[in-house]
Amino acid sequence: MGTGPVYSNTINNIHAVKFSGSTSNYLQIADASFLNKGDYTILILEKRLASGGSNYFLGSTSTNLNDKLLLGYSADATVIHAQGTNYYSNSASTSSYSNSSGKARLFAFVQDSTLGKKTYINGVLAAQSSDTAQISGLTNLEIGKGYTGEIGEIAIFTRALKDDERQAIEDYYGKKWTVKIARDSVAASGGSCVGYVVTESGCDMSLASCSISQTGISTTVSPTSSSTSLSCNGTHYTGSLTYTCINGSASVSGSCVCSTGYTTPKLYWLRH
Repeated sequence: MGTGPVYSNTINNIHAVKFSGSTSNYLQIADASFLNKGDYTILILEKRLASGGSNYFLGSTSTNLNDKLLLGYSADATVIHAQGTNYYSNSASTSSYSNSSGKARLFAFVQDSTLGKKTYINGVLAAQSSDTAQISGLTNLEIGKGYTGEIGEIAIFTRALKDDERQAIEDYYGKKWTVKIARDSVAASGGSCVGYVVTESGCDMSLASCSISQTGISTTVSPTSSSTSLSCNGTHYTGSLTYTCINGSASVSGSCVCSTGYTTPKLYWLRH
């Protein structure tokens, strides 16, 4: 059967196209110029079958700025969205291959000439940038070149979909391919997992710090589930607080007390 691609393997009991990692056997969109000088939303349902970097599932590389497109894994736990040599600054972070157990994922890559670029993984915002540059010299697109895994579906829209439109498609794909759309798991943080790791359950914010700001103290603390003591500003306030910092959310008890001899200065207005 050669090195593929092969239409026989399945993703959660639905047939998909399997790619072997070969750089000489892949599928191709011969004319992808319809993406030039415009916005787009690209959704890809895939299940990789190997770890490591340079595991791109859609692309056409170039040394020219905004000349081509590259979507996929640039490292075991890193996902990129690049246009030629324009690698916009925020890459998406996801759980490693060994931790994801070869599970399928749904990606949505958005280019918006007003809002910039965004990457969603299983419905969760994983990366964003204010970069609004459009593709200018795309000729073709290669599917599965150098990619080891299975691709079930690719949908390309020649505009930036509205949030409700994208979410409706994500929900449909989630049901069809039995992929958990974890959007609700990060509702408290506005649906964003930017700067953290997207897992199959949602967003892993276990390493997120917390901001504590109230009278007598203003600081950022490291994550901890144990009750931890924090001294007040000794110059003007005495006492201490206790806190926990879990998934970027602080729980604080106690308060700071004004030091002896220190009073809050009053402001007087002179009127003529």
